[in-house]
Amino acid sequence: MQQKKLNFFTIRDTAHAIDIIEEFSNIPDHVDEYDANVLAWQYLIDTGAVWHLQGWYGRCATGLIHEGICKPKKTLGSPSQSNKEGDTPKKPKKTL
Repeated sequence: MQQKKLNFFTIRDTAHAIDIIEEFSNIPDHVDEYDANVLAWQYLIDTGAVWHLQGWYGRCATGLIHEGICKPKKTLGSPSQSNKEGDTPKKPKKTL
C-alpha cells in the first residue's frame, strides 16, 4: 500500500501573508480560505511584523486576538509587572 503525501500549507514570509490577507495570492485548492487567512494573520502576529505595518493590520490583529481567533505572540517568563519606585528595572522577556 502506498502512502499519500500530505500537503501542508504554510506561510513563507511576510509578503506571502499579506498577499493571502489582501487576496493577491491564490490559495491552494486543498486549503480552506478561512484557515489560510487565520494562518496568515497568526504569522504576522508571531513575527511581530503586524505592528510595523499600516494601522489597519494592527487593529485587525488586535480584534482577532480579542475574539480568540488568533493567539498573542508567545513569550517566555511571567507577565511583566509595573516597577514600583526603587525597584530595579526588569529585563525584557525573551520571545519564541
